[in-house]
Amino acid sequence: MNNALKNRPLLLLTIIALILTQFFSCKKKEVTPDVQEGNVTFYFNGRVDDTLLIIEAGKNNYYMYSDVNYDNIFSTYIFSGMFAKENSSSSPNSIKISLIDADTTVNGYPSHINSYIAGYYNYYNTKDISINSYRMKVFAVPSLSPITASYQYSINSNFISNAPNFTYTLSPGNYTLSQYFYNYQDSCYSVLTNTFYLSPTDSFYAYYRYTVYTNSTLPTVTYSIYTNIPTPYTYTFNFGDGAQTVTSNTYLVHSYSPYNWYTPILTAQSNNGKIWTFQNNLYLSLSQPNCSGNYYYQFSPNSVGLITPFLKIIIAYVDENKVLYRSDINQQPPTSFFQIQSISEYKLNEKNQKTKMIVANLKVRVYSPANPNVFKDISGKAVFAVAYF
Repeated sequence: MNNALKNRPLLLLTIIALILTQFFSCKKKEVTPDVQEGNVTFYFNGRVDDTLLIIEAGKNNYYMYSDVNYDNIFSTYIFSGMFAKENSSSSPNSIKISLIDADTTVNGYPSHINSYIAGYYNYYNTKDISINSYRMKVFAVPSLSPITASYQYSINSNFISNAPNFTYTLSPGNYTLSQYFYNYQDSCYSVLTNTFYLSPTDSFYAYYRYTVYTNSTLPTVTYSIYTNIPTPYTYTFNFGDGAQTVTSNTYLVHSYSPYNWYTPILTAQSNNGKIWTFQNNLYLSLSQPNCSGNYYYQFSPNSVGLITPFLKIIIAYVDENKVLYRSDINQQPPTSFFQIQSISEYKLNEKNQKTKMIVANLKVRVYSPANPNVFKDISGKAVFAVAYF
């Protein structure tokens, strides 16, 4: 692993600190609150978690601030609109919506604001990565007692290895990993196949291992679930005998009747919406306890790089206790979205900068920079202004 990757956590913390300093600072208002005949032009109407939040520029001392700033980290401009009380962007219940330029800016001029048209846009986060390849390690599960056995592995029907354990490099894509296992001692065999998708942006995977206990009236099996990302998940576990559970526990116990072949299936989903399934063979037998060959695997990104931030959205929110939350601290749930309904020319702001009025619907999760496991869900409609040159 090169030094850039080793120092990546420190780099991410530095990026977050610099962005926080830039995104939230006190300044004079830049768009005069537009209230004509009682109708408010700029507003946010929605919810923070289950609490209604309505902000109207020109009422209750709230203003619409438009701005455009050059960002040295992204090497481009950021167009932003913020609902906040006069002279204080850290006021309670303030919201800032930032649009990152579509590309690196040519000749110091933010000419790409016109790239924003009606449509859906992704949120940026500092953990966005591009994975070029994966290193896969496959391990055969040891038998309950010493046996003589052979193994044969194939990926997408192509022979890979006849060693019990092996390492292989794969590019992002869809794969089928099959194991053919033969037990010479008991003259029995099994075939195990798992399909999986290696994502270029989400390295999440999951698997389980089990232990069989046959010294009771009913054979009992314990299952241990593993994931590569240590965060709470909800798992769906099909025990293969008609029983199924949805749980966040990573240790499960299940009794079977009768002794037979079963195929337990684990289904897990990452915070980014990636679904992963894994299964093993389970042959419960007193006379032939070693007839189900199984494996587990581990994946590690072999080569990664940061995804460019261009044409993406960042939301910042200060709650009623003046605690800051941001959308770019962690990955968004699959239900998050940012939809621009319309974008049009508006008035000059108080800096005599051009502005555009944007109408957007949004759903976003914002995270605490101090603890990314603490978050709030925001949804609603925003009509706001951003400045540009």
